[in-house]
Amino acid sequence: MLKEDELHRIEWRKCQKSLLYYLTHYVRIEGRIEQKAINWQPWAHLLQLVNLVQGWHERRPREPVYVIIFKSRQVGASTTLSGIANWLTTFSSNTKGILQSKGALEANEMLSRSRYINEHHPEFLRLKAQPDQDDIMGFKATESIIRALPSTEDAGRSTDTTFIFNDEWEKHKNAK
Repeated sequence: MLKEDELHRIEWRKCQKSLLYYLTHYVRIEGRIEQKAINWQPWAHLLQLVNLVQGWHERRPREPVYVIIFKSRQVGASTTLSGIANWLTTFSSNTKGILQSKGALEANEMLSRSRYINEHHPEFLRLKAQPDQDDIMGFKATESIIRALPSTEDAGRSTDTTFIFNDEWEKHKNAK
């Protein structure tokens, strides 16, 4: 019989290897209607995005990927992007991500989804967030960071990054 620590290491490796495994087994999201934490749901349209990200993550050498999602509201895409941001920063070292929306409040709300996911991980997966501010969350354990930025003319300028997720692009005043 395996000890609990060994079972946790096995689960960690499964999550590290598979974005879909991580999302379906360990991502809890805020259910506003249910008024409680609920499990992420693998809806067909979200699985396309998950598979695309998984393929990019496994490719060596990695090349930039540009994805534009034309979607209606409340279909789980923004929450899934927050889960992807967590997966990349939790299971990969030296990851830097930017979550961008039309204003600081909206960008910070995106980051709060990632924060919620991390806080609802079981203890063996939960990383200590440091720094942990409205617009930034980092994990010293993986030397990774997620920043929330408003869509301003200079947002994210002169920086390198692993990923940028722009939410509701059509509302970004400075979108190009």
